[in-house]
Amino acid sequence: MSEHPIREDSTDESKGVTGPYPPSWLDRLIAWIRNLPGPSWLAYLAIFLASVFFNTGMYWLDGSLRPILKLSDAEYSSIAYQLTTLPRRLGFLALLVGPPFGIMSVVANPTSWDLSGSSSMFMIVYRGAIAVSILTFSAVFFLHTIHQLRVVDRLQRMPSKISLFHPLLGMHERLVAEKARALRAANERIELIIDRLHGQVDSGTSEATDLVNKNLASLLLEAETLSKKSTWPWRPETLRGFLGAITLPVVVWLITTALDRMILR
Repeated sequence: MSEHPIREDSTDESKGVTGPYPPSWLDRLIAWIRNLPGPSWLAYLAIFLASVFFNTGMYWLDGSLRPILKLSDAEYSSIAYQLTTLPRRLGFLALLVGPPFGIMSVVANPTSWDLSGSSSMFMIVYRGAIAVSILTFSAVFFLHTIHQLRVVDRLQRMPSKISLFHPLLGMHERLVAEKARALRAANERIELIIDRLHGQVDSGTSEATDLVNKNLASLLLEAETLSKKSTWPWRPETLRGFLGAITLPVVVWLITTALDRMILR
């Protein structure tokens, strides 16, 4: 039985192979991402982050994300200064910590700094200065990061009142607590209305039953609304859409790769 070769009418330039029909735009997009410098997952991560920032920016422009801090211009300037400027004492601390750690690193493991027993004094001093510089700037970066995190933590504690209807990412824990408090209050009112309804039924007074039923329906609607309210700065369907947009090319690539291997066997 003779084998018939597959007719090759189109060429996939990204792979350098031919096929019976031109590839779709999705295949060309995946091939373009695969041909970018660096790992493909880094490109997908960049696309995801760009989508998140773009979506957040649209909400800011729309006014859906509102600031909850009522500060003056001088207070905003002070906070901006604290977030971008390292205090003098922490700068001195980095100078006290960095050089000793750099020297200890060279002494403890000279080979990691390209030093050996035959290295000249000039090279030892040179590599030691590099180690001291790197460890000093690393200490500055570490201390600056800790300082910024403390400022951010203080900012999260400043608002005296938060709302479930205007969530912020850094306020997630406080929003979770606020949601639990609001649900607890709504459930307590629902329990009170049910007790009143039972009392009216038991006593045979049905004149105010309609009003109680309306109040109960309103409270049930409130509890349902609160339970569905997200404590994250995005709607669940928005996150699912982003994840779908990011994972779809990966899934398609995995499926096409698996099919190619099965066919070529």
